[in-house]
Amino acid sequence: MSISESGAAPFDALVLPLLAAAGTSHALDADAAAAAWSTQRGVHAPKLAIRTTTDSVGGRGLFATDAVRKGEVVASIPKDLVWRAPAPTDLPPEGRAWQTQLATQLLLAAAAGEEAWAPWLDSLPTDFDGFAYLDCEDVDKWVQETSKRWGLPADRLAETLGERRGAYARRAAWFFSDEGPAALCGASPASFRLAYCRVLSRAVTVGGRAAIKSLRSSTTLSTQVDGKGCIGLVPFYDFLNHGRLGSEANVELLTYGQAVRRAGDASGAEGSFLDLDDMLLVATADIETGAELLTGYADAGADEDGYRVKLLLQYGICLPPSSSSA
Repeated sequence: MSISESGAAPFDALVLPLLAAAGTSHALDADAAAAAWSTQRGVHAPKLAIRTTTDSVGGRGLFATDAVRKGEVVASIPKDLVWRAPAPTDLPPEGRAWQTQLATQLLLAAAAGEEAWAPWLDSLPTDFDGFAYLDCEDVDKWVQETSKRWGLPADRLAETLGERRGAYARRAAWFFSDEGPAALCGASPASFRLAYCRVLSRAVTVGGRAAIKSLRSSTTLSTQVDGKGCIGLVPFYDFLNHGRLGSEANVELLTYGQAVRRAGDASGAEGSFLDLDDMLLVATADIETGAELLTGYADAGADEDGYRVKLLLQYGICLPPSSSSA
């Protein structure tokens, strides 16, 4: 450490390392809190750890603490932990959209101050640069700047923007209408947008026979989900990061029922402690100790530009072009 002429260490030399250490400590505390909450709520993942590290694709992710073999179940997540979007029939399209339904559930939980969900809600991100297109004033400027920044073809980027922006505007308008749940949630336009972005970035297809219950059925929203599956949010699973290309994924999400059907042998299901709607995280490849677990929303295939556009607009994931296409 250098010393100034006065004999005192420069401010930056003293303070910046302390701030960095404090940030690391806070991240570790947050990881420990998330892991403790997950275990308390019934998640079983003895070979996994939540880590905030520069080794993670997204800065924070799930890592293997022991070697994992292909086909191994690395985590089980109780069905009661899954947030499923209802399928109401008494609402207009913008009100029954899964994006609106799940955003409403998040806002209701936050408004009620449910302590049981607070650690997970607090772990959700607050910055969503990838979704700026939803309500930016100058969409043409956004397209040009985003195209240049991420090496995306502007025409491909603009193709579905109108539809996505229009859908968001209609859903927000319904949410804040007299028929919508905004007053019940105590929501503002900013909080609805944040909840909406959180849903877009984390939603997955989940099995669903169970009804939405507890706080999330205390509104006029229907509590029924269809029997074939629906869109939902899966705590703990959402700590996974997306690999650069879909082929990098080394785990997949299944219901226990799906796993049983895939195995073609239901003889052991009856005596299992798992419910058929519980979620399983299953390794699709061998995973070394210390490696990060990765998911994939789709495989890039030959159309890498189209793939990256979809990831940005649908999930808010910004990927630079691969070295081979740059």
